[in-house]
Amino acid sequence: MIPTFPDGSQDNHALYMFRHVTDLEGKLLIQRIHDGAWVSQDERNGDYRRYLAWVAKGNVPEELDYRNPEHVQKVTDREAEDGKLSRVERIDKYNAIAIANLAKQVKS
Repeated sequence: MIPTFPDGSQDNHALYMFRHVTDLEGKLLIQRIHDGAWVSQDERNGDYRRYLAWVAKGNVPEELDYRNPEHVQKVTDREAEDGKLSRVERIDKYNAIAIANLAKQVKS
C-alpha cells in the first residue's frame, strides 16, 4: 500500500529515511538519505511534510554532526561500505571531515 499524506499526495518511496545534519555553524538541516536531497523546512514543501509524517510515525532521524569529524568519518565509512556513496560523494564527505578538523584546531 502506498502511503497517502494529509495533502492527498502519495509516497512511492515508502522507505524514506531522513538524517539530521548539523553544519559547521551549528545549523540543523534535514537530508533525505536515499538520494542525499536537502529538505527545506517549509510547511509548503511536500518533502518536509513527508518528513514530519515519517517522524510522527515514530521514526527517528539519523544524526550527523559536521562539527564532530570522528562521527562524520564513521558515517562516511559505513555508507562507503554499503555502496551508498559514489567516489565523488566520498571525496566531498572526506573534504568535510578535513574542514571540520581544521575548524576544531582553530577553536583550540
